[in-house]
Amino acid sequence: MLKRIQSLSPPRHLQHCKWMLQMSQHAVEIWKKDFLSELDPKAKLSHCGRDFFELMSDLPLNHKQLLDTGLPRWICPIEHRWPAQPNAIDFVERAAQGLIKKFGTTAESIVVVSPTPELRKVAAHVRARLRQIFTDQVGTPPLHLLKGTTLNVLIYKKGVIAGVSVNKASTGSVFDAGLGFLRSKAESTQISRAAGKITEVLGFLRCANIDCKSLDNWLELGAAPGGMTHALVQAGAKVTAVDLADMEPALLEHPNVTHLRIHADAISSASSYSALLSDMNGPYESAISIVSRLIRTLSTGSLIVHTLKVQDFKTIKIALDTAKSAFIQSGAQVVFIRHLFHNRKELTLIAVRS
Repeated sequence: MLKRIQSLSPPRHLQHCKWMLQMSQHAVEIWKKDFLSELDPKAKLSHCGRDFFELMSDLPLNHKQLLDTGLPRWICPIEHRWPAQPNAIDFVERAAQGLIKKFGTTAESIVVVSPTPELRKVAAHVRARLRQIFTDQVGTPPLHLLKGTTLNVLIYKKGVIAGVSVNKASTGSVFDAGLGFLRSKAESTQISRAAGKITEVLGFLRCANIDCKSLDNWLELGAAPGGMTHALVQAGAKVTAVDLADMEPALLEHPNVTHLRIHADAISSASSYSALLSDMNGPYESAISIVSRLIRTLSTGSLIVHTLKVQDFKTIKIALDTAKSAFIQSGAQVVFIRHLFHNRKELTLIAVRS
C-alpha cells in the first residue's frame, strides 16, 4: 500500500524557476507568507486571473517542494511564454503554431484554459487548432509518443504561458488544470460537498492502482449527513459511519452502511478497518488527538484520510505541523497533503500506517 501511494509523490529531480499555479485566492497571501518564503523569500507571485498565478523564482524549485506546502491545487512549469493580445485576429493560429514549434506533437493530451470568462472561447479555439495540427502531423487517432504527458496552456490577458506535465502526480491534481466541478452529472446524486472531497481522494488512489476492493472496510468519523459515506459505498466499500447527528435516511437502508450514533472519542480501536477517514468539525487539536490515538490501533498498511480544518487560514501552518508531528509519532507516514478542489479552510492529509 505504502509503495503504491508513494508512486503519487511528485518528482524531485525536475527543477524550474517559473511555474503556473492554480490556488484558492483565499489562501494566496498565507501561502506567500508562511510557505513560499521558506522556499524562496524573494520569489514573485503574479495574478493571472481567478485562481491562476505565475510564480517567478531565482531558485530552481521542484514539484515536491511546491506541492508539499499543501496549498497549491495544481502546478505546472512554465516552459513557453508568448506576450500577445488574445483578442487579435490572428491570435489563435499564431498561438497554436508557436506551441507546436516549442513542444511538437509528443504530448498525450492537451489542456487549454483561461481564467478570464471572455477568453474561454479563445482558449477553446486554440485547443481545437492544436488538436487539428496533432491529427494532421501524427495521424488519426494521434499516436502520441510520451504516454501520460499533458501540454498545459493558459490563455490570459497578457498572452500565453505553457508547459508539459509528465503525469498527474507532477501536477498535484486529478483534475485538468486543477479545475473540478462539484455538480457534474456523475456527482449529481451526491448528498453534500464532502462527497467531492472523498471522490477526489479516490481519484488519487486510482492513479496508484488502489481501489475500494483493497480498502473495503472504512471507519468514518464525522460522517453526517453522509456525503462521503455515499461516495464510498458507491465505490464498493463498507462504511461504519460515526456521528451524533442524523445521517441521510436513504443511506441507512444501504446494507454496507452502519451508523454509530456516538462521539468519535468513544471509539476505542480501529483495528478491524482497512481505512480511517476523518472529516470531523470542531477544534483541529481535538480531531488530531482522536485520529492519532486510533492510528496506533490500525494494522500496517492501513490508509488514513484526514481533513484538517481551521477557523482561519492564518493558523493553517501551525495546524499542519501539529498534524504531521502527531501522525508520525503515532506510526503513520504522511504521504501527501492537498488543498483539494472541494476543500475550503481545510487541507486533506493522506497517510499510511507504517
